[in-house]
Amino acid sequence: HLRYSSMEDNHQYGMFVLNAYLEEHLSGPGALRRVWERSQSQPNGNWGELIPGAMDTKIGTIFAGLANKMSELDFKDGEHYFAPQRVGALADGHSGKLAYLGTHYLDTEEGARVVAEGDVLLSANWGSGNEVFLRPGETLAVVGLHPSSAVYTLSVSPWIASNDSGIDTGEGGESPISGCACKSASSQKAPVGIFAALCLLFLRRRTLRASLD
Repeated sequence: HLRYSSMEDNHQYGMFVLNAYLEEHLSGPGALRRVWERSQSQPNGNWGELIPGAMDTKIGTIFAGLANKMSELDFKDGEHYFAPQRVGALADGHSGKLAYLGTHYLDTEEGARVVAEGDVLLSANWGSGNEVFLRPGETLAVVGLHPSSAVYTLSVSPWIASNDSGIDTGEGGESPISGCACKSASSQKAPVGIFAALCLLFLRRRTLRASLD
């Protein structure tokens, strides 16, 4: 594990999208400042300890939320990010192996109830857990939780979202998201190049330094 502020092996560029997730979706403005302050008070800490401590949220839950937002590039500067590669279509019995906090993305064309076996966390639009529900066109993210590697298998069954009356109209149990409008999947946007991403990183760092001064 590297420190949150580490520059080793271009670590800072991987943290850039995570920083955006913390401030735009998880905790709001000031989240990044709290992590930096915590890193100064715990000089021997690494990001796997500093970020969860500052956010008061488990690291697996943080990365599951990040993975879901990355699946749709749901960030203010999302057009400058690379869309994550999909490992395939969601299917019953799908299995895989993930490094710690690594992610597999699978698209679904039909509504589905998904249950995971293995040391992983599933993430979908409505939330995360070892069981999630997806509407047609949504993306499932599978996040590895084991410190070395995690082998997992997915059980997939048909599921149809409840209608606005709150009545479940399909199989797979009661809808966890009844009464809400269907969120369409965002189109994957092409990156505009590493230069734009580095410019954005520079601007964010200037903003951070100004806020800490």
